[in-house]
Amino acid sequence: MPHDVSLTIDEPFESHVDSAWLLSLAQHFLELLPSPGNLDILVTGDDVISELNAEYLGEEGTTDVLSFPARDYDAEEDDFVWPANMVAPLGEVVLCGPQAERQALALGHGVKAELAHLLVHGVLHLLGYDHVEPEEEREMRGLEDAYLAQLMPDAPTPVHGHEH
Repeated sequence: MPHDVSLTIDEPFESHVDSAWLLSLAQHFLELLPSPGNLDILVTGDDVISELNAEYLGEEGTTDVLSFPARDYDAEEDDFVWPANMVAPLGEVVLCGPQAERQALALGHGVKAELAHLLVHGVLHLLGYDHVEPEEEREMRGLEDAYLAQLMPDAPTPVHGHEH
């Protein structure tokens, strides 16, 4: 069953992001996942992501990616049953276009490579992965590297230095 990817790029960033490429990348990534689902992606700017960061995480300032999962992996039981003909949503990943550009410049690689890394990072958060504890971080970073090697084999190995 195909997975829907909804992509919204806020107007000032439409010319900075190759929407066809990002949609294709997201679709390919979802096909690689053991627990896929439908995905919403928003590419926005510093102001919007700062507001979301403050409202939902209590953090001040810009960040590179935020994830809003539709599934609760910490719940004892998930008593909601999705209809057999429906793919359960993963949630939404919000990417900060200007922050991705700044990080790509600072890390010395292309914006596409940075956006791919942020997308993979954000989706892994939707799937319940985290990087708070060192062991969790090693697992999550290993998965990021493995997925990115499949999605963008010619891209440099990511440098894990994200804002959050």
